[in-house]
Amino acid sequence: MGNFDFLLNNKNYKDFAEACVDAERSLIISTINAASATRRALELAVKWVYKVDTDLSLPYRDNLSSLTRHKDFIDIIDPGLDELILYIIKLGNLATHTNKKIDKQKAVASLRNLFAFVDWIDYCYGDSYVERTYDEGLIPSLDSVREKLNKSETEDLNRKREEEVDKALVDQRQETPDDLQEKLVENKNKNQNNSDITYKIDPRTEALTRKEFIDVDLELAGWQINKNVIFEVEIDGMPNTSGKGYVDYVLYGKDGLPLALVEAKKTSVDPKAGAHQAHLYAECLEKKYGRRPFYFNSNGFVTWFTDDESQRLVSGFYSQDDLQRIMDRRHLKKSLASYSINDDITNRYYQRDAVDASIEAFRNNRRSALLVMATGTGKTRTAISIVDILTKANAVTNILFLADRTALVNQAMRNFNSLLPDLSLANLTEAKKNSKDIRSSRMIFSTYQTMINSIDNVLDDKGDRLFTVGHFDLIIIDEAHRSIYQRYKDVFEYFDAKVLGLTATPRDDIDRNTYEIFHLEDNDPTYAYEYEEAVKDGYLVPYNRIETVLEFPSEGIHYSNLTPEEKERFDGIFGPDDEGFDISGSDVNRWVYSISTVDIVINDLMERGIKNSSGNEIGKTIVFAKNQLHAELIKERFDILYPEKGPEYAQVITHTVTYAQDLIDRFSVKDKLPQVAISVNMLDTGIDVPEVVNLVFFKDLFSRIMFMQMIGRGTRLCKDLFGPGLDKKDFLIFDYGGNFKRFTDGSPVVNPPLVKSLSERIFASKVKIVMALQNLKYQEDPYKKIRDDYVSELINEIRALDTNSFRVRKRIEVVSKFKKIEAWTNLNNQDILQLEDEVAPIIIPPKDHEMIQRFDLSVLSLALAILEGGTSKSLIRLIRETCNDIMKHGNIPAVFDEKDFIIDVAGEDFWKDIDFLKLEDMRLRIRNLVPLIEVGPKSKYYVDFEDTIISVEEHGTEFFANDLSSYKEKVENYIKISVKDDEVLQKIYRNEILSQDDISSLEKILWQDLGTREDYEKEFGDMKILKLIRKINGLDEEAVRKAFADFHKSTKLNYIQSKFLSTVMEYIMKNGYLDPRDFQYEPFKSLGSISKIFEDNRNDLNSILGIIREINYNSEVA
Repeated sequence: MGNFDFLLNNKNYKDFAEACVDAERSLIISTINAASATRRALELAVKWVYKVDTDLSLPYRDNLSSLTRHKDFIDIIDPGLDELILYIIKLGNLATHTNKKIDKQKAVASLRNLFAFVDWIDYCYGDSYVERTYDEGLIPSLDSVREKLNKSETEDLNRKREEEVDKALVDQRQETPDDLQEKLVENKNKNQNNSDITYKIDPRTEALTRKEFIDVDLELAGWQINKNVIFEVEIDGMPNTSGKGYVDYVLYGKDGLPLALVEAKKTSVDPKAGAHQAHLYAECLEKKYGRRPFYFNSNGFVTWFTDDESQRLVSGFYSQDDLQRIMDRRHLKKSLASYSINDDITNRYYQRDAVDASIEAFRNNRRSALLVMATGTGKTRTAISIVDILTKANAVTNILFLADRTALVNQAMRNFNSLLPDLSLANLTEAKKNSKDIRSSRMIFSTYQTMINSIDNVLDDKGDRLFTVGHFDLIIIDEAHRSIYQRYKDVFEYFDAKVLGLTATPRDDIDRNTYEIFHLEDNDPTYAYEYEEAVKDGYLVPYNRIETVLEFPSEGIHYSNLTPEEKERFDGIFGPDDEGFDISGSDVNRWVYSISTVDIVINDLMERGIKNSSGNEIGKTIVFAKNQLHAELIKERFDILYPEKGPEYAQVITHTVTYAQDLIDRFSVKDKLPQVAISVNMLDTGIDVPEVVNLVFFKDLFSRIMFMQMIGRGTRLCKDLFGPGLDKKDFLIFDYGGNFKRFTDGSPVVNPPLVKSLSERIFASKVKIVMALQNLKYQEDPYKKIRDDYVSELINEIRALDTNSFRVRKRIEVVSKFKKIEAWTNLNNQDILQLEDEVAPIIIPPKDHEMIQRFDLSVLSLALAILEGGTSKSLIRLIRETCNDIMKHGNIPAVFDEKDFIIDVAGEDFWKDIDFLKLEDMRLRIRNLVPLIEVGPKSKYYVDFEDTIISVEEHGTEFFANDLSSYKEKVENYIKISVKDDEVLQKIYRNEILSQDDISSLEKILWQDLGTREDYEKEFGDMKILKLIRKINGLDEEAVRKAFADFHKSTKLNYIQSKFLSTVMEYIMKNGYLDPRDFQYEPFKSLGSISKIFEDNRNDLNSILGIIREINYNSEVA
């Protein structure tokens, strides 16, 4: 009798019962056969569940992985089964598709997991379920039979079994009789609601599966259990009474000597607790074998690694080749105390100083170095020199160069290839062309995103992951700053390597988080050589600048200022309007494109720009445009204004242009066209064209980091540019965006928050709603049921994650924690942070239409605000507008069926007593109708009204001092300047409720990026942040008028009362806030006493005061 025989007693299980029994018996043949057969039995059982359960619908792909990860399937199975199923699949794949051996323990663990799954099937669909556990004593004996089978007999048995399984799978595709299907589903509903019977996974099964996490990580790194990984190795020389110890895992090299050991702890124990024990084991092994192994401490979730340099947290295990490489380095590595710098690579004093500083840091076992070097001073050459020294000293072998753009990757690889021709290089962005080179090359060049996609998918010749945790010894990061780290931190945290960061960002503009990433003190990089020094030393050229203020981009297009002919054209473009309307300056060249403005800029450039050596042609020029359409208009107008130059003279070079790299290459050659490159976010960083002599800033900037990067496009020296002996002495910047004024006035560096994906934000919103629903007042249905549904949905999203993915494995402890229902019983703030920061970014995006996701996010955000005692008029307005748009499609049956409800939601009455339950019901009823709305791009308009020049100023080079302004000036400048583009500041300006995330981002900017909380309190006392922002920017006129709109409609005021109300509104627009005590001062005092003004109608006064209180309340929350 075997563990699966109970299945044979129920004829409904005939599709998979024999396969399960056969899987257990197959241990007689081999463990590999057992692992394969267990996986096949699982496939039959899973497909049977799909066949009989009406709650399931087949996914597009019906392979086992797709079936078991499908949301519907995860919804119905018991929590904890998903990990067991994943283990069966993984081990089965390992047995089927590789030559790796499977030990008995793993095969039995897989059978135990299969038992747990089919036991769940019996619990759900059986007639008389009884609790049972897996008994290893019932497994057939191996030793007596396995050795008698030769290879051909084994293969015959395998073929026979596969044929039987294939036949079973075909038979399964036949329809299940309706009456049987109904009976099985009825059993499921009855059993799951029967409190007398319960299903639970045997704790031993879960414990054994958790133990396998370490084995999985080892196998992902290419190790072979029981071949080059041995368990429970006995050693002598331990400081205990017996003198003996047992090493959990010893990892052996190809020479049979230990390379490393693993000290394993329970998942609930800090793995560092075994650090000293591992140290003693390493000493004992050293005495026996004559060399000291490295050691890992792991609990399956968290792993620490100790080598000759340090103990540090790592994301997984080194491969055999990785460990052998650093083991060999012990006798191959040369001292870094003395080395020579190749003058052919770096011959300038500051480059040599930067090399020395970096080598010194690495020699002292620092894991990272940060070089701050102005654009054009040779950052890449310096990095090449560092690589040259480290590779010659055998201090590093494998190197990774990362940049955020393919063009920068290509350029860096060309430079390394030119100066280090003997170093084997490969470009990962072209992996399909050179897959062999990728495996054999010592230095890999890649974009961040390409590397993220490659870690799980690029394999070595043995079929193992090529880019293991320890594959690289050194990673070079081009333009290292916080936003890069935040966006791609999974890459940096996955690889365990030394890091060399390169940046042209001035040291004072690098935020403290970047210094923390490199383990440096604020404002103290490993080495810095900045623009001012480089100009003084003659290694970079200074600039002159022409700052031009144009009316339309700075002040906007005002209808009243147009000529009669222009007003007529305005009405023809935008439609007739009695009063017309104004277009703001920030909208010019965003959706309203001014032909006249573009013409002024082009003519200015061609007339005043630096010419080439002939004096007849403009020198090489980069025009930085606002967006793609803006760039295309500049090109179109250039060709019209200067047709004699030909179509190649000025070219748009952006990410949307086909063969943009070819255009860059042509632009980089002195005597080739284009002469004018028009760029949008492509030529602003990392492109080196020394011949550039003109830069046109035809957009406004709000990041000094980007501002300095753009200036850097013109700073390089260029010998004989204007003829023999006539070198480039300076370059010219045309600034039409007020950028120099902005930054010399003290605008601080503020890094905009990273934009989170919709799936991230929706997941986080639901998590917060789950926490809000823990409140005592929500502990009865339907609130309780909704919370349970949300929790179930969130757990299923987590369980759908692929735990073999490196991004999931590095968070496996948190992921495993929140797969379990118990973790959601009573969430706390720490849980919310973990779910937001660790889990939300890796959630698989839903397949819902993007508009459904956006609608969900809006409603969930409003629901959260309501649960927390607030509201959001802007979100309500957005939802109502959405319903109004849906109403336009009333002829569609799905819309017509909900017509009364949609009309209700679009109206005002629905929202008077809105609560969470009403909102959730509305979301579920409306969401699937949202994609019916036709959403096209915002209309773009081209106008030919005459723009005018307001002012022109000419200046020389501006060197930026370390502290451009006081903290107060920085804050005020940031708030004034950023309100146009910053989403949070816009919310405040429009009198909208802020989320806690919004408030946190403001606090971070004011209390970290611009200074400290102490700085804030010193300058502004206890003034709330929102009140300060309103005081500086005021409130949007439309927002203020909307706040008083209902009062206006329902009340008739006399002249003095109307005057008073207008004064109130104007005051709030200007100051953002109104303290009723201010009524005793101007501009109110001259109007008279408010009690006199409203003596005949106190109710109207109370209504006005109530609206003021509501407006003020929004400024008091933070």
